[in-house]
Amino acid sequence: MIDVMLQRNLTDREYYGLLSTSMILVEWLCSLNPLPHLFCYLVSDCAWICVDKDMINRPRSELILHHVSTMVGILCDYFCPDAFTFNLFMLLEINTVILLLKKNYRTRFLKYLLRYTWIIARLFLLPYGLYYHKFYVLYGKDVIYGILHLGPVILYILSVQWSLQMNFPGILRDKETRYSSLFLLAPIINNNIDPQWYVCIILLGLSSYLFHNSRGNIYLNSGDNAGIVCCCILSCWENLSVFNTAIIYIFCFFVRLNNIRFLHTYVYEMTLVYNLYCRFPLIVYIIPTICGYYWMQKTGNAYLWHIGNGFYMLGVSRYLFGDMN
Repeated sequence: MIDVMLQRNLTDREYYGLLSTSMILVEWLCSLNPLPHLFCYLVSDCAWICVDKDMINRPRSELILHHVSTMVGILCDYFCPDAFTFNLFMLLEINTVILLLKKNYRTRFLKYLLRYTWIIARLFLLPYGLYYHKFYVLYGKDVIYGILHLGPVILYILSVQWSLQMNFPGILRDKETRYSSLFLLAPIINNNIDPQWYVCIILLGLSSYLFHNSRGNIYLNSGDNAGIVCCCILSCWENLSVFNTAIIYIFCFFVRLNNIRFLHTYVYEMTLVYNLYCRFPLIVYIIPTICGYYWMQKTGNAYLWHIGNGFYMLGVSRYLFGDMN
């Protein structure tokens, strides 16, 4: 037992992260402002990641995206402060310290502590904090705050990805990550959208990101298709209730799970036709989507389709909820 406790398994960069994050938590607990220290640590760690030869367990791009998303979240809190979401955000750093301690001291206690704090902080408190911040702090504000809000949303998507990789090894790719699905989050920058839209866009971006980084998992594919159908229906029926939206998502999930492929394609194409016919100004947003779709069918690459869909859904959100200030 003593030998286990005396093990040293962290790299120099991870030791630096453990020390810095611990000091940041002490500043927070002492009611000091830890955000400048956290921001400087993230900048220096990004530089270290770029030159670190020991980075073999995870793609550099993922950690850099995580750090940049966190820095964007810090800027969002700086320009539009809120004590409740700030404290929820800082709870994630406790989880980071436990993660590094678990890597260094491989004990069963730290293993279970990491698992339960990770689930509570990153899979429950973080999405609740995102929803609260969007509709109780940012709602109706300028678009710049919506752009900054994308940082914490991407942080949540990465947390779900890493949760799956920790608990279900082999479902997702470890060495190659595709990021084009994140363009589907574009409508979130509109601070006038309603809760149904917000939740559906995050579900679409999350399920698409996970599926396109998976090894063809049928459950992730079903979630991706259900997200597409829900967003398509909401683009034409903006007054759909939260309950009905959830029912549609669950129904479409199980329809695709039973290998019925035509539903999401039919709904997707019909909603494009509807928006072209009834909302002709949206043609500017629809054309890139159609081009991206045919490019995907021809080459198998979805990145242009994701960019086109994000642009299209952004246009629909502006049409339904007014221009973005």
